[in-house]
Amino acid sequence: MTRAVLLSALLALGPLAAAQSWSVTVFEDGIGRSSRTEDSGHNDRDVTSWEGAAGLGIARRMSRHLSLEATLERRRDIVLATYGGRVCGPYHNTCFETHRLAITSTPLTVVAHGFCRPLGNVTPFGSLGIRYVSTPSVHDLTRSDLFGERFDTVVSSRISGESGAGISLRLSRHLELYGEYRRLFRHRAEWDPRRKRIVGLRCSW
Repeated sequence: MTRAVLLSALLALGPLAAAQSWSVTVFEDGIGRSSRTEDSGHNDRDVTSWEGAAGLGIARRMSRHLSLEATLERRRDIVLATYGGRVCGPYHNTCFETHRLAITSTPLTVVAHGFCRPLGNVTPFGSLGIRYVSTPSVHDLTRSDLFGERFDTVVSSRISGESGAGISLRLSRHLELYGEYRRLFRHRAEWDPRRKRIVGLRCSW
């Protein structure tokens, strides 16, 4: 499904004859190690995990002030899930566990960028687009000492509009460094953060 949507998006960019150039982008959003507290049944402990996103994009410059871009990214988010309620131990206590779940998704975004007049080598821009995420995979990162079973959570595909604003810094004739803040119109998914801070490189020809 994701490949079909990406192919449709790229074909939609092709017939627009007014385009001036193509560009390819590589970007990241919040890649780093974060700490979460998990409980495997005996004691709590803080564990660090990698999360964030990296992606590639291809864009068609329609005019001096407008471009259309399709991006595909690989995203990993860590969420906590607490389950249990079983009687356990010699005193028949009610026991719970908190597990770390890695949610791996592949978002596809089609977005229009509007560019302002350059200020030297710096160009402010705004973005408006639509984002589709197919049903992600879920992996339990916590070893369960208490119940001997793997935890899961309910995930599903989702689609949302998004908007953003940023600046690009021209490093050479064909290379730009850019940063952008984006915000989804729709939230309600802990594994797909509403606010994103993107940093990337754009190579044009």
